[in-house]
Amino acid sequence: PAAWDAVVAGEPSLGAALRPTLPGHGPKPSAVPDTFEAVVDELAEGIAASGATPVHLVGYSLGARLALGLLVRRVGLVRRATLIGPHPGLQEPAERTRRQRDDAEWARCLRERGLDAFVDLWQAQPVLKPAVTTPSDRIDAQRRWRHAHEAESLARALEVMSLGRMPDYWPRLDAIEAPVTVVVGADDDKFRRVADRMVPRLARGRLAVAPHSGHNPLLDNPAWLARCLQRLEEEDR
Repeated sequence: PAAWDAVVAGEPSLGAALRPTLPGHGPKPSAVPDTFEAVVDELAEGIAASGATPVHLVGYSLGARLALGLLVRRVGLVRRATLIGPHPGLQEPAERTRRQRDDAEWARCLRERGLDAFVDLWQAQPVLKPAVTTPSDRIDAQRRWRHAHEAESLARALEVMSLGRMPDYWPRLDAIEAPVTVVVGADDDKFRRVADRMVPRLARGRLAVAPHSGHNPLLDNPAWLARCLQRLEEEDR
C-alpha cells in the first residue's frame, strides 16, 4: 500500500482510497488462496464489505491483472477502472508453461536464497528499470518496501498469481461495460504493445501514456498519475 503514498499525496481527494494488502504480501506470514480467481473473489468480498461500491478500481501490474479479474467476474462492483501496465493473460499453452516455470524459479529463489538475493535479482529485470528522472529517494523507498515482506508467503503469491496461472481474459474484454483507462509508461515498450492490442477490444476503453515513466508510473511519475486519476473522477461527477 505504501507504493501509492506519492500518488495520494498528489491529489488530497484521493486520500480516502482503499489500499488493501494483497495476499502473500507484507511483513507477516499470510495465507494465499489456491487459485488466481480465488484471490480475485477474496478482494471482491473486501470491496463489497467496505460499503463504497461501486468503486473506481485502480491497479498496477499484478494489481491491474487482479482488477481485470474483478471486472470480468464481479460486474456491479466497479463503476470505472484504471489499469496500469495490465496484461489480460497468456494465450498460448507454451507461453503459460514457460511463465509458470519462470515464476516457480523466483519462488525457489525466495525459499532457498532469501529476500535480499531475491530483491537484488528482481530489481535487475530490464522491464522494472526506473526512469532516469526518478529521484533516488523514491527508488530507495521502493527497495525498503520490497524488503518488507515474508519470504514464504511471497513465494506462494508468486506461484498462485503468476501470469502463467492467470486465466486468459482476452476473449472476455469486449463484455466489460465499465469505462476502462489503460495506463502505460512512455518508455514501457513491452506493455505499450499489450495496451495497443487491448484497448480496441474494450467497449469503453482508452489509452493514457504516462510521460517520463517506465513500467511503474507510481514510482516514476506519481504526480502525473494523481492528476490522471483526479480527471477521471471528475468525469463521473
